[in-house]
Amino acid sequence: MLASAGIDAARTAGKFEETSTRADAERLEAGAEQNEAMMQMLDDMIDQALSRLMAPRGRFDAVFDTIVEAVQDRGNTLPRAQFRG
Repeated sequence: MLASAGIDAARTAGKFEETSTRADAERLEAGAEQNEAMMQMLDDMIDQALSRLMAPRGRFDAVFDTIVEAVQDRGNTLPRAQFRG
């Protein structure tokens, strides 16, 4: 009877250890999923910030190209003009 009680206690301790290990694993897995979601959110935020930073540069480049074209057109047209005085 004493041996049976000892075996039951060992089984109960083993089940407790298994349950505790499973709970720890599930907590760690949930934490890993949460960390992965946070990293994805940060990655999206960085992409959006870079997009916003690069948009004005694209507009500036377009304006600058227009100015350069206008200066080149003027440079090509002015020498052909004949001034009479």
